[in-house]
Amino acid sequence: MPLDDISPFGDLLADPDELRARRMADQRERQYLEDLRDVARTPAGKRVLVVLLDRLGAHRPAWRGNSSIHRECALKDFADEVLNDLALADEAAFFNLSRAMRAVAATTEDRP
Repeated sequence: MPLDDISPFGDLLADPDELRARRMADQRERQYLEDLRDVARTPAGKRVLVVLLDRLGAHRPAWRGNSSIHRECALKDFADEVLNDLALADEAAFFNLSRAMRAVAATTEDRP
């Protein structure tokens, strides 16, 4: 276990480059969530997200009887990650998009 994980001084003993990288990663994540929230709030952004998540199979089960399961699971995991990020960024936009996804799923249930 790294010393800074157990030290009461926390980040004071951490490597400055590591701290800078961590701060930059946190900043990128916050900016991504803000951008995702902004995109999901526009009608065009919502339509694009619905199409992308539909193509990723967000509403379809991943389980198949052959090796395509690996690809389906990976796509579904990515779709779930986008939806989770949207829920973090803007819960109202997430629920709005979820309703739109249910409508898409209802019209494409017979599609493989």
